[in-house]
Amino acid sequence: MGASVRAIIEAAAMRPGDSWLVTARTTGHHLPDMTVVTPVFIGDTAQPDFFVASRAHHADIGGTTPGPCPVQQNN
Repeated sequence: MGASVRAIIEAAAMRPGDSWLVTARTTGHHLPDMTVVTPVFIGDTAQPDFFVASRAHHADIGGTTPGPCPVQQNN
């Protein structure tokens, strides 16, 4: 996770309200990971005070049920 945040710090100009979706393998996670990184600004500062990051697998995002194989219901 730390590698993903460091990659954003090095690569992007940061403004309040920005978020990045990181999917590159070069940032310390494996292929099905997706990481959202958001800088947090307190007050009127030019640099973020801290970052918030969260990670999920592709299969955990979207769908009617969590996981890679949702159960199909026949009605």
